[in-house]
Amino acid sequence: MRFRAKFQWLQVTTAILWIGLSYAWIHRATAPPGLRVTYLLTGIVQLFALLFYVAMYVTSWEIDEDALVQRRLWSARRVPWDEIARIGPSYIGKNPKRTWVEVEYARSAPMSERGTLLLQPEDRDGLIQELRSHAPQAEFEPFPVKG
Repeated sequence: MRFRAKFQWLQVTTAILWIGLSYAWIHRATAPPGLRVTYLLTGIVQLFALLFYVAMYVTSWEIDEDALVQRRLWSARRVPWDEIARIGPSYIGKNPKRTWVEVEYARSAPMSERGTLLLQPEDRDGLIQELRSHAPQAEFEPFPVKG
């Protein structure tokens, strides 16, 4: 089963509007030079933000028989089910993020490693159900209720 990343419509729309506004101000004949530079830099930053959000959208997570697989552009990361230690919401300070799922894993020796996967799937509840069925040994934290 495959889960896709949530598409950031608001951020992409905002970036496109800022790029268009920057283009219009740069080509305006009566614009002061300092303002043109400011809008040029804003347009460049928003272009990079747009590329970032599109790159994040091509991230997906696959539920395999033996592992959780995260695919992002050309790379893939496999986390076997028995190495998953905790599944819960991601936190900013003390506040949990409602749409983000944090998966912590710990690999034992000889290739010991600890890490975290941050997931923001379109179907958060479906992903959590699949993770519960495949990784019953993991500690599950309660997720904030939508709404």
